[in-house]
Amino acid sequence: MSDAKQKILVVDDDAVVSEAIQEVLRRNGFEVISASNGQEALDLIEKGVPDAIILDRRMPVMDGNETLKRLRADEKTKFVPVVMLTGDYEVEQVIESMELGANEYVVKSDALDDIVTRLQVTIKTGGVKRKKEKHFEGYEGKSSGW
Repeated sequence: MSDAKQKILVVDDDAVVSEAIQEVLRRNGFEVISASNGQEALDLIEKGVPDAIILDRRMPVMDGNETLKRLRADEKTKFVPVVMLTGDYEVEQVIESMELGANEYVVKSDALDDIVTRLQVTIKTGGVKRKKEKHFEGYEGKSSGW
């Protein structure tokens, strides 16, 4: 078994939130790279595909949903687990991102309490269960925000 750390790409335009999440991930054994918008993230991915992506929904230049569409349309990234990280927690916004291919959805106010667990589960399962079932009703967990 390899001792290589799993590489996580954190994409968020809020530097304070991004740094806090990166620190939590590093403390939990992940290698972390970061981008401040979707275009920057796609440019970084050209240099190497991460094991998972934490992606803010609202950003300048290219928002999270557009970035997600492009990730899912690309053969080399279409199966990379993506955890949406956002302040948006209305059901319609959650469903929109999940239908675009997000594997998980974490509300920023709960992020530091929940992000590592959600990320570990998403990487371990590859997001397959949620993506295949597309089950939104009855979703348990405080990070869903609903």
